[in-house]
Amino acid sequence: MNHFITSVCLLISCISIGCAKNVYEVELRPDGNQIHRKLTVNWSTVNADPSDREVRSDDEVDRIAKLYHGQQTHGDGGEHVFTATFQGKMPADIGGAGGYTFFDSALGSLAIYHERFRGDDDAIGNVARGHAGVDELISLLIQWIDFEVQDRKSAERLQRFVDGPLRRDFKNVVLYLSVMESSDDADNALAQIARLTQYLIERDYLQLNELPAITRKIADGGESEFAALVTSIVARKVTASGGELPPNVLDAMSDPIRIKKSLRDFLRSTDAYKQKVAEAEEKGEVVTNDSPDPMDVISGIVFHDWHYNPNHVEVTLHLLAEPLRTNGKWSDETKTVDWSARINTTTLPTFTFATWVIPDEGTQTKHFGRVVLKGQLLANHVSFYQTLSADEAVRWQTMLDSIESPSHAINVLRNFRFGEKDSMIDGMTEQLIAELESA
Repeated sequence: MNHFITSVCLLISCISIGCAKNVYEVELRPDGNQIHRKLTVNWSTVNADPSDREVRSDDEVDRIAKLYHGQQTHGDGGEHVFTATFQGKMPADIGGAGGYTFFDSALGSLAIYHERFRGDDDAIGNVARGHAGVDELISLLIQWIDFEVQDRKSAERLQRFVDGPLRRDFKNVVLYLSVMESSDDADNALAQIARLTQYLIERDYLQLNELPAITRKIADGGESEFAALVTSIVARKVTASGGELPPNVLDAMSDPIRIKKSLRDFLRSTDAYKQKVAEAEEKGEVVTNDSPDPMDVISGIVFHDWHYNPNHVEVTLHLLAEPLRTNGKWSDETKTVDWSARINTTTLPTFTFATWVIPDEGTQTKHFGRVVLKGQLLANHVSFYQTLSADEAVRWQTMLDSIESPSHAINVLRNFRFGEKDSMIDGMTEQLIAELESA
């Protein structure tokens, strides 16, 4: 039992305080239709002893270096640093996909950066796999109750609780854990932990005033106290389902030594354990009564179906001004958009994006006496400009070049047409005129 408790506690700890091993720092500096990318990788265990550094294979380093055309250096702390300039497609250095798109126009430009870091977009599949793991554990628990509890009425009452409320609530807990793992920041993850706690409180699995004591019991590894706590919860839930458990069953459940021995004896008879024994023998490992450990059947399900062992990515995008749209955090002081998130291969991907505009101040001042198009209006103009044919683009530019003053610009725009009726050009010229008249 303690082996399983430890597995679950490690799982929750990874989510709440982080257990990332690899830290990837991406620095992006746009320059027209290309973007300079610097990747710094710290392949070490976070919050671990410096002597316990994780060393990556030369193959992985070489793979990333090839994506950066061999441009690799080392940081002061031994980090690997890769730098290169890219157009369009981002390199799959960390694992994922992304791009940088630059749209130019006569009055300014629009740029879009987007990138997915690892993860699995199959949200339904992820939830289904997690729920399948719950079903495996519940199935084992139901079989173990048959193995352990001799009193048939007590066994049936326990199995009704396990197969009904516990299965349902366990699946909801897994869903909450999945949402926590997909959170982009610690505050959101903590909010999800609070929601999960509320869920368990409402269903009478715990009370808020019990949390400090529970936390200490888990931290101290107090098996007897923890077993007593679990027993009281089970007794309370079974009673709420319309039944009671006799004292001898409750006493047996409160004995962690007995429970662990019973679980191990039961698990040795399962197909899952027999498969582990066969795999160990195939590898030439020594097989004994306790090796492989039968409890590995349970922890194997936990860490296979809910593999929360995320790494970490930090992305910094340098811009001249605040972006139009982004899911990152803009700093007016540093003129950067920043992202910081965990990344994993088995959860929803970490996604970063930003769109921004760069006004052509010289051209706009020449035509309109000031910078008229900026923000969303400039984005609208660039989008409009990208739809023009080569001939239309020339005619649009000729029209702009004919403007002699801001007041003249309004008349020129009102009279400009590509054809008899063109709602797109009408919409663009109306936006420009409105902006000019607002001065």
